[in-house]
Amino acid sequence: SDLVGSSGGSCFDDKRAKVHFEDAFKYFIDRYGGNSTWSEQDDEELFDVIIMDACDPTDEFVDKLYKSSLFVQSFYNALNEDGV
Repeated sequence: SDLVGSSGGSCFDDKRAKVHFEDAFKYFIDRYGGNSTWSEQDDEELFDVIIMDACDPTDEFVDKLYKSSLFVQSFYNALNEDGV
């Protein structure tokens, strides 16, 4: 990357990036959903940016991702105040 401060290597090697390779549905609902143990004071666990490699809504499971208000709200809960 040619961004200021980047290592010039892979974005996965950049110490500023926190990359998770896991089930996004479970991760966000467990941590930031309505019944999670997360608290708003725990700013270290809030994200500046959330990028998810989502599937096309062509089957029943994937359709649930897009229609789950708990899942969508968990993204908002996981972002810091200026997050995108």
